[in-house]
Order: sequence, then C-alpha cells, then structure tokens
Amino acid sequence: MTRKYLHQRCSADGFASMQTTGGSTTGQLTTRLLRLDAQYIPRDGSAPSLWLNVNASLALKVALLDGDDSPLASATVHPIDSTKTVVRWEGATNSSEVAQALGSGFRLQFRLSGATQLFSFWFSSDACGTSGGPVAAGGPPYTSARDDHCALTSPRRQQR
Repeated sequence: MTRKYLHQRCSADGFASMQTTGGSTTGQLTTRLLRLDAQYIPRDGSAPSLWLNVNASLALKVALLDGDDSPLASATVHPIDSTKTVVRWEGATNSSEVAQALGSGFRLQFRLSGATQLFSFWFSSDACGTSGGPVAAGGPPYTSARDDHCALTSPRRQQR
C-alpha cells in the first residue's frame, strides 16, 4: 500500500513549496482552473512552454488537462535540482490545441514522489524561460526588477 502525503511549507517570508516526505510517499496537486491572457500566447498559435523550479529526487509527472479535466499532454521530469527546468510535453496532439486550451481554461496536475519539492511553475513564450515577474533582490546582470532579459537568463540545466 502506498501512502500519499503532500505537505505545503510556508516560511515567515511567504516562500512556499509543495513537497513529498521521501521514501515511497507520493502526492498529487491539481491546480484550479487557469487561463493565460492572450498577450502571453505567441501570435503564431504555438504554445508557450511550462517551466518549473523543482528539486526532484525521483521522477515528477506533469499533466496538462483541459477545462473538462481531459488530458491533453503529459511529461515526466527526471530527477533534477534546478530553478529553471523546461517541461517537454510527450502527448500533445498539436501545439495549437495546447495553445487554445491555455487561452480558454486548463489545469495542471503534478504527481510527486520520493523527496520532491515543487517551488513554482510559470509559462514563457521565449526559449530562455523568462517569466516577466519580479526578481526579488535582482543581481548584477539585471537592469530592472523584472525577469525579462532572455539573453542573460540561460538555464543551467534543461530537461532532456
């Protein structure tokens, strides 16, 4: 029998993660219905990429569900510890179908196992995975407080 445990941890500064406790524990997290504004979907009809900040000791599975909870695509993220990992969809019928679901309503379902921590996820329409969000304390390469510098943000490790 597999026990299912999924913990939410939130520190005093508001930083949160979802995690399993290790060993043979598993957990599942399904988001509420989400929708991307048209400005975040490329004009050519292709789908923006899903990016993760994750520390996975075992494989992490991600499913893209349409508004009726029917699966459109899935992916397996192999063990990795990275603040910027791109998800490569395995079951997508075509990019325009995925883009349409992202614009009309979708859910993400994460299946965690072992000692896995999921810190954040976001969609990006560029190859660097820039989020456009705040970069907290910034850093030497940033000229603004936003993650919008594709040439400066190359992922250390990408999912193969």
